[in-house]
Amino acid sequence: MRQAGQTSRIGGVHLHTLRHTLASMLIQQGENTKSISERLGHSSTAFTNDVYGHLMPGMEEATAAKVNAALEGVIIGPARPLS
Repeated sequence: MRQAGQTSRIGGVHLHTLRHTLASMLIQQGENTKSISERLGHSSTAFTNDVYGHLMPGMEEATAAKVNAALEGVIIGPARPLS
């Protein structure tokens, strides 16, 4: 890792940094938390969520859009003819 960082001139990148990034991205993509937790060797999914489940850029907006889409059909209902 050190040599790769020096070659690419990227400092402060360690194996743990990549592990953290991967876990966070898998959670963001909706991967099963139990699967991620087991792969990382964690004792619980709660630990995995607490450490790696932080909000990444755009997640709040994406969640709000999903809620709006889900509620749109409930509140407005399906289209019906007026007559």
